[in-house]
Order: sequence, then C-alpha cells, then structure tokens
Amino acid sequence: MANHVLAFQKTLKWEGGFQNLPNDTANYCDGKLIGTNMGVSAIGYKQYFGRCPTVAEIKAISQETAANIFKKNYWDKVKGDQIKNQSVAELLADWAWGSGPVTAVRKAQQALGLTADGVIGQKTLAALNAKDSANTFVVLHKAREEHFRAIAQASASKAGFLDGWLNRLNDFVYSPDGKKPQPQ
Repeated sequence: MANHVLAFQKTLKWEGGFQNLPNDTANYCDGKLIGTNMGVSAIGYKQYFGRCPTVAEIKAISQETAANIFKKNYWDKVKGDQIKNQSVAELLADWAWGSGPVTAVRKAQQALGLTADGVIGQKTLAALNAKDSANTFVVLHKAREEHFRAIAQASASKAGFLDGWLNRLNDFVYSPDGKKPQPQ
C-alpha cells in the first residue's frame, strides 16, 4: 500500500514559502486575504483547525504541521493508505492538495468512467487499484492536465499559473513499485 510520508515529500517539493497572491482563491479565509505557506492554504488551515488562521500563523507553520494537515485533510480523504500503487496515490493526493479532495476525486472518477460523487468508495478503490496501474496513472495524469487547462481557459487570473501547474504535474511519473524511475 502507498505511503503518505513519501507522498508528502513529493508534494512538498513543489511548495514554496509564504505567498499571499490576491488571485489565489485558496489564500482567503472568510473573505480575508491570509496566504499560503508550504502549500498549506488559509482554507486548508481552517479545515484542519476549525478556524481561520492569522497571517502570522500561516507564516509560522511548521513542516510537521503541514505534513499532518496533508495526511488528515487530503491523503486520508482520498484513502491513500488503501491505494496499492504509490505513483497513483501520490498523483491523486497531490491533486486533492491543489484542488480539494472532492474535486480531485470527482474528476478522477469521471476519468475512470465511474459515477462522479466525489467520495472514494469500494468501486473507486477497485478502479484505482486495477491490475493495470500504469494505465490508471496515465488516465489520471491526463485528466489532471485537462483540469488545469480548463481552469486556465476559464479564468485569465489563473492562466498565469498554468505552466507551473503543468511542470508540477509532469514531475509525477509512473513506477510499478512507486519508486522514482532510473534514467535510461
């Protein structure tokens, strides 16, 4: 089964320090611009702690707290511990981290030809754990790219993020055992 610590390390690689870009909607909590640090947005913080953070709290967030938020709010919501292939689990958890678990799961379900309810049940787990995990990975990867492109096309303020989103996505590569493939 997949490992959340490895998945968080992969996600954290793409996260920076504090930013409070006004066109990043995840930076807002109850209408107030707060920011994001190490990928923990104001929204993610509120979901974890049950209240909006202050700017100082977001700026001071520790890597340990970020990892705990990743596990509870994202990894557990996509049932990462029940996904057999590490590459598939990492891709889906990172998608949840960036787009929210319901959106990530719903889009993944659509791509896999399932009823898109945004909740991972037995049918979704069975599809994610299909024997051909390489194909599952490719289907999810393509769906996430299409999701990014649709966001960029629909919103001029988000279009500037597209290249970074695609660079991040393309860092996720399939491996049968979830380990980084060796250069050929």
